[in-house]
Amino acid sequence: MRQTCRSYIDIKAENPLYSRHPDMKLKTHKALSKRIKITKTGKMMKRYGGQDHFNSRDTGNAGRKKRTDHPLSTAYAKSVKSLIPNT
Repeated sequence: MRQTCRSYIDIKAENPLYSRHPDMKLKTHKALSKRIKITKTGKMMKRYGGQDHFNSRDTGNAGRKKRTDHPLSTAYAKSVKSLIPNT
């Protein structure tokens, strides 16, 4: 008997993390929730990476860019919102 290839949507529907059943809770993606902060107005803010070491070789503009939070693009924020429910 030949096995048919299951689509990603079928696998996603069977996974309890993605379930929309009322008894199931949606789980928060913890790694993502630690990297993104949501403001009072609902904007998602992120920090630039590469801040741990070797910062002295950066130009002044690059160093200042790392010190501030930056908003996520609206397209990316839409997909991230599904990974952080109840926020």
